[in-house]
Amino acid sequence: MSDYLTRRIWVPFGMESDATWLTDAAGHERGGCCLNMTLRDYARVGLFMLADGAGVLPAGWVKDATLPHLQVGDGSRDYGYFWWITGNTYDALGIFGQMIHVDPQRNLVIAINSAWPAATGRELSAARLAFVNAVAEASDALAQR
Repeated sequence: MSDYLTRRIWVPFGMESDATWLTDAAGHERGGCCLNMTLRDYARVGLFMLADGAGVLPAGWVKDATLPHLQVGDGSRDYGYFWWITGNTYDALGIFGQMIHVDPQRNLVIAINSAWPAATGRELSAARLAFVNAVAEASDALAQR
């Protein structure tokens, strides 16, 4: 998978640094998680999605990937192809606080690389969401100037 990612996305989109992909006990990359990259490249992944796959992905794939395919939990979020969907925004969420937030209506990408003391948690997630909402509000205020 890493060779394919390098050839089809990483190099064509101009990622800055090599990423690492954790492997399972058999030495295979884990398709559903565990891709480590720099904060700038997290942001570039968001820009790649915002650019509708930048001509690398088939037309319509990003739209389909960020549509609800599965309702999760209390219904406040849906799930697409590895993207958590809330209204018109979507997020890639990692453990220990990693996030790529994409807001197409605002043309906004927020990348967060962190090291929470626990893999997940309500208070930590609420603080991250408050930060994302504050940045979105600041973006709106700047757009009104």
